[in-house]
Formats: sequence, structure tokens, C-alpha cells
Amino acid sequence: MTMKLKPSTITPTVGRKMWFFAQDASQPKKGDGPPPQMLDNKVPMDATVIYVWSPSLVNLRVTDHAGNVFTRTSVPVADHDESYEHGVQQVACWMPYQSGQAAKQAAGGPPDAVMTKLHDGEVS
Repeated sequence: MTMKLKPSTITPTVGRKMWFFAQDASQPKKGDGPPPQMLDNKVPMDATVIYVWSPSLVNLRVTDHAGNVFTRTSVPVADHDESYEHGVQQVACWMPYQSGQAAKQAAGGPPDAVMTKLHDGEVS
């Protein structure tokens, strides 16, 4: 069974934070350490983009619910959807706040002031 993924409205770049949902087939290969620990199927894992194949496919460094770190390659990218959960299909999705900011900018609204300062390198 696969989920219908919401197309991404954000272009991924190296270093960006995302949420990761694992599937059974995304367990590590023999010798790669223990499988990711999932304490709740609906709670995403923390992930960082480490390589961008395309706007819809990335490699990730992921931290599971117990703090174990592992990598995943060629992970589909999507906007957040409440229906995503572990054990169905692997997906990297943007956090709701990130998707909301992208939608706001696409509609011509002003970007978030804090994010603009961070992007421009201002510190306060």
C-alpha cells in the first residue's frame, strides 16, 4: 500500500530540515546497525537533507525516535499531509510551518521576518 504524496511546493537544498516517515522496506541492510526505532507511527523522525537528486528526490541523515542516526537515499519529497505515517511508504516532507511560509510567499505575502533575518545572516 502506498500513500498519495502531496507534490512539494518547496525546492530542497542541502542542510534543510525535513520530517521523515519510514517504511518497512527502508530498514537498514545487514551490517548497517539496528533498524530505526519508531515509538509512534504518526510522529515523524527528524531529517536533514544531505544531497539533492532533484526537486522531488533527496538523500537524508535521519534521527529516529530513540536518537539513533542513519541515512536514507533517494527519498521522495512531498508537502506535509496528516495522513503520512511510518510503515506505509518512505517520504521526506516539509514541516507544516515551512509549507505555510512557502504558500504565503507564492501568494505574494511577505516572508516571515525571523526567517528573512536568518536567511540574510542578521543576528539579534
